[in-house]
Amino acid sequence: LEFSDMSKVYPNLDRSMVERTTKWLLSRRDGKGGFKRDSKALDSFGAASPEVTNAYIAYALSEAGGHDLAPELAALRPVATGGKDPYVVALATLTLINSKAAGAADGARHLMSLAGSTGNFPGADHSITRSGGLSLEVETTAFATMALMKAADTGVLTRGDVEAPVRAAIDWLNKSRSGLGGFGATQGTVLAIKAMNQYEEFARRTDAAGTIELRIN
Repeated sequence: LEFSDMSKVYPNLDRSMVERTTKWLLSRRDGKGGFKRDSKALDSFGAASPEVTNAYIAYALSEAGGHDLAPELAALRPVATGGKDPYVVALATLTLINSKAAGAADGARHLMSLAGSTGNFPGADHSITRSGGLSLEVETTAFATMALMKAADTGVLTRGDVEAPVRAAIDWLNKSRSGLGGFGATQGTVLAIKAMNQYEEFARRTDAAGTIELRIN
């Protein structure tokens, strides 16, 4: 996922390294929609639940593109359309959208139903990095926002379907920024920035009114 992102701005990325990494991840598939894990993993990444780990890896592979993820999509479809954890639901929905798979629209609609009253997406148990507190809520809200914008941009849903919850989520993320420019832990900060960058492009194609405030010095 990191190197797929990097390739968008760095043309000399070693593609063979990306292919080796992807091939290894694909070799760890268990044939049931999940991925085999090493029980001796010692860091916090290894402590994430199978549900979170499987969803995150499938999402990463779908972002890289060009892979047949049929078993993983079959496993994630009921999660996207009926899951209770918004972090996992957002990852599952993004994977379905990236893969142009059935269930993407239902997943996006279900994801919207998990939004809180202030625009955030609360209630996740943990993230791939075992985040908690504000950072977990930021990560979850960022992923959910990116999923809803991508749903509109790809025609899975209409812009009118998602504009209100997306705007509310972006407002919530803005209010969650610390005085030092971060959004909790590193993972939350990176995802919040990604969501806001995506929103800048998304908002440019809307008729909604807005205000720009410029502060100098």
